[in-house]
Amino acid sequence: MGAAVYTTTAIPAVTVLFPARNAEATVARAAQSLLDGTLQDLQLLAIDVGSTDATRSVLEDLAARDSPPASHLPLRRPDGRRRRSPPPPPRDPRPRPGS
Repeated sequence: MGAAVYTTTAIPAVTVLFPARNAEATVARAAQSLLDGTLQDLQLLAIDVGSTDATRSVLEDLAARDSPPASHLPLRRPDGRRRRSPPPPPRDPRPRPGS
C-alpha cells in the first residue's frame, strides 16, 4: 500500500481521494484527467490499495513528475509488513428497536 499526494496550490480548495487497486493500465490517465480538469485549486490524494501489479510504481512516477515533486507516504512498515487496522468500535449492548 502507498499513497502519493499531488498538489496544485499551497492550500487546495478541494482534495480528491483517489483509491486504486490493480489499475496499472488506467491509473495514469485517470489521475491526469483529474489534474487537467477545469478546477486548478485541488489536491489529488492517490492511494494504492494493495495492488499486485505496477499501480504503485505508476503513481510514484506521476508524483516524481509533479512540480514541485509530490510527496509519497508509505503505508507499510519498514520491514514490509502491512500495518494493522485499528480494532472495530465496541458494539452497543442496548437492544435495537424492533428486535
